[in-house]
Amino acid sequence: MGVYLTHKIGTLWGYRSNVIKEASSSPLAEQIPSLLPEWHAPFASLYDLVREARNDALHVGAFARHLTRHAIELSLVLEDALMAEAVVARDFMVEGPICASAWQPLSSIRSTMLANSFSYLPVILKLSKDGLPVLVLGSDGDLRGIVTPFDVL
Repeated sequence: MGVYLTHKIGTLWGYRSNVIKEASSSPLAEQIPSLLPEWHAPFASLYDLVREARNDALHVGAFARHLTRHAIELSLVLEDALMAEAVVARDFMVEGPICASAWQPLSSIRSTMLANSFSYLPVILKLSKDGLPVLVLGSDGDLRGIVTPFDVL
């Protein structure tokens, strides 16, 4: 993106102002972080964190990248082996499923969906008289075009 915006090959630091300017058209860049700083970091801060982490990863070298790839491959093999005997729903369920609550800003719910590549996410609206959660299923289509973090479902 930096090369596209500046029309030259440079560094992440050199692209910083152009990329930040491009991101500023999204309310998630500055507007929503200024309203909800405990939920969202400003884009410039995120850019700097990613730039620094990327630089650290490059300085560590190929060893770290190979280690990461091998760890993922190892995990996939172990997961496949552990799931070989799975036949009922409880074998596939997780103990702490990801869901959202009605008190969370929609911008946070959408960020969770994007980060996990979810098309749908259960949202707990309230507890029933029996103490069970009352859920709705929010879709990424429902959450597109969020203008403010206080829009409602």
